[in-house]
Amino acid sequence: MVTDFQKQLREIREAKDREKRAREEASMAATNDRLAALEVRFDRLEKMVRIVEEHADNFAAEVGTFSRSKSFFEGMYQIELSGEEVLIDEAGALSKRFSRITFLLDSAPSVVDSDGKGAVLVRCKKTVWSRDLESTSHLVDAVDESLEAFRAFVQEQFLDFAQAYFSDSRRPSPIS
Repeated sequence: MVTDFQKQLREIREAKDREKRAREEASMAATNDRLAALEVRFDRLEKMVRIVEEHADNFAAEVGTFSRSKSFFEGMYQIELSGEEVLIDEAGALSKRFSRITFLLDSAPSVVDSDGKGAVLVRCKKTVWSRDLESTSHLVDAVDESLEAFRAFVQEQFLDFAQAYFSDSRRPSPIS
């Protein structure tokens, strides 16, 4: 026979077990939400990388001396298109000139958009004929599914780079 005291003990234990299960379920739901958001973020980052690679490959097809590389730099994913050319200046001396366009994709948890959701901060650095040009940035919102604004940003950066690369008035003549 169960006494009132035993019933109260059992009720306390069962109530605490229910509270613990509810906390664990809430914690698991929050973890699942974070994992789902992370998966979306990685999928979007992968699409962004493909957009930059597509533009880099198209540029490299026009200028055979350029090559594409990928790495990590200061915790950011880096995609770089670079080339080095040996040139002859007006005096007939040999020189090397380095040009590159680098995209740094920062998807750290600290980067958030206006809604407080995970965003990707993209920095673009350009060097033409061994001279650094102005760097630019673009924030890709978490809700930007189409990535059209990002695609336009990348295209604009490559066109600016091409404009500087092909029209530099101080560009020496290449060796023939």
